[in-house]
Amino acid sequence: MTDVFTGKYKLIKSTGFDEFLSELGVRPIKRQLAKSASPEIEIERSGDAWHVKSKAGLGSSEFIFKLGEEFEETRQDEAKVRSVVVQDGNKWTQTQTPVHGSKVVTIVREFKEAQMTTSVTVGSVTAVRVFDRVV
Repeated sequence: MTDVFTGKYKLIKSTGFDEFLSELGVRPIKRQLAKSASPEIEIERSGDAWHVKSKAGLGSSEFIFKLGEEFEETRQDEAKVRSVVVQDGNKWTQTQTPVHGSKVVTIVREFKEAQMTTSVTVGSVTAVRVFDRVV
């Protein structure tokens, strides 16, 4: 392993995710699907660019970014957002700012040798999701 960030991760624990999705405005049926999924995330590095791929059930998403540089993506509530990821030691903090309306989301990913803990916050609601490193 070349760094603490790259690898494949599988969800093992999730708390507060339904409340987070509800606060974000995700409809009940889509929330149920999201909660029942067991996402796998793969993080790769190419030079100074990072590629994050997420697979869960029928859906998948991916984005490429460089630390500190703004990029566009579409998040779970289908809002188009401008994101920026900054690094502080073994943590990445991503801020998703909607292009039109909607709510700002902050994602903090903390990487350890065998796990990644992700805290996602919208308004006063925070969900915590723990992923084990599988590769």
